[in-house]
Formats: sequence, structure tokens, C-alpha cells
Amino acid sequence: MTDDMLRAPAEVKYAEELDWLESVDDGPKPFSWRLSPRMVRLFVLGSERSDGLDREIPQKWFGDRSFVERSIVTLASDRGLLLIGDPGTGKSWLAELLSAAICRNSTLV
Repeated sequence: MTDDMLRAPAEVKYAEELDWLESVDDGPKPFSWRLSPRMVRLFVLGSERSDGLDREIPQKWFGDRSFVERSIVTLASDRGLLLIGDPGTGKSWLAELLSAAICRNSTLV
């Protein structure tokens, strides 16, 4: 990481967690996705005891959970996703997290 970078991209900051999720992910993945939609959801929204994972995944985005789920379904259907809303509601952060989980390159956002 360079000194002029404000913060590491999500795929760098959470690289170990993404590696682990990928290693335990046995769900179907859309073409070119690194994680299944279920694991993308867990990465963004965090895990719960009922998910049956060996480790806890912390929640990274706080907002309407159904909004995240609809976003993942839209992206899995190979359609574009445009996040619209008031400033400061976390749209860019959500886009970065989704991109990091799906393709491990949030610079494509």
C-alpha cells in the first residue's frame, strides 16, 4: 500500500476473509463470479449462527438488508445495477464491497 492511499480497497482489506469464504463456498456461482450469491451476501451483511460457518463474518454494510439481496440478484442475472439515493447512505461502499466479493477488483466500480 502506498503512502498516498487513503485506505486499502475492500479486496485488499478483507483478502483473508474473502479467501476463506471462497475456500468453503460450495454454492453455484454465476459465470466469472469468485463467490456464490449466498457468500457475497454473507460477506456484505455478515454471518449469523444459523449460517453454519466455522467463523464469524462481520457485517460491513449497514442498511436495508433486502436492498443488498435485490442488488445481488440483479447482478447475478447479468444486468447492470445503478444505485440511486441520498448522499452519504453508503452506495459507493456497497458497490465496492459487492465488486470485491464478486470479482476481487473494486477498482472496476
